[in-house]
Amino acid sequence: MNIIHKGRLQGKTYDAIVLSSRTRGIILCENEARRNNIITMAQKNNLSIPIPLIFNDTLSYNLSYVDIIIDQGDEFLEYITKANIIAITVNDKSFVPDFEKHTDNNSSIKFEHKGKTYTKEELDEILDWYAR
Repeated sequence: MNIIHKGRLQGKTYDAIVLSSRTRGIILCENEARRNNIITMAQKNNLSIPIPLIFNDTLSYNLSYVDIIIDQGDEFLEYITKANIIAITVNDKSFVPDFEKHTDNNSSIKFEHKGKTYTKEELDEILDWYAR
C-alpha cells in the first residue's frame, strides 16, 4: 500500500491521479464535486483514469475485485465510522528491518539490528511478524 502524505494543496490528489493512471486503480473520493475536480485535473494533465467513485458508492458496489486509491483517507474513515478519528496506524507491508549478518566466536550466525543481536530463530519470528 502506498501512502501519499503531504500538506494541504501540495499535490496529493495529483499523485493519486498519476497512480490511478499507471495502475488503473479507482479513486474513491468524498462527493460529486470532488469527483468532477479529479476528472478535470486528469484531463488537464492528459491522464486517463477510471471514473472515480464517491464514498457513498462503497455501500452499493462490491469493490473486493478492484484496486482502490482513497483520496482524503481521513475523511473516508470518518465517513464510514461516523466518528471523529484522532489517529490511525498503518502497516507498511513492504518494510523489512535491515539486519546486519555476522558470526560470533562460536561460528553460529547472528544478526544485529539497532545494537541488539538476534539468533536466526529470533530473526525469523520478527520477519514473520512484519510479513503479517
